[in-house]
Amino acid sequence: MIKVIAGAVVAAAVLFGPAVSAHADGSEEGIESAVHTLYQDVQARCTPTLTPHFTGIEWTGGDTGNVGQGRIKDANPQLGGPFDYMWGLGPQGPSGYRVVPDPGGNGYWFINLQFC
Repeated sequence: MIKVIAGAVVAAAVLFGPAVSAHADGSEEGIESAVHTLYQDVQARCTPTLTPHFTGIEWTGGDTGNVGQGRIKDANPQLGGPFDYMWGLGPQGPSGYRVVPDPGGNGYWFINLQFC
């Protein structure tokens, strides 16, 4: 019975593609909130004549740690785009990454919007 359940989990993972996992230190909800907040601010300044309408994130890669990639989806297909993220304890991020405090207060998300 356990082998059948494990097989179904593996099959579902293959069918539905990569997704953000719960992170050892940050959380899936934390990175989603951080990306949404940063996107609304940056995109509004980048394209002042176009209002951003965040609709979600398509996760495009990552590991079981605190590093990954995704694509921001906007109601306007001209907006949004790919980003990379990392999670850490200190407020110093890698060059080119914006720092967003984790909404849960556990650390910081470092987000590199590859557009705008």
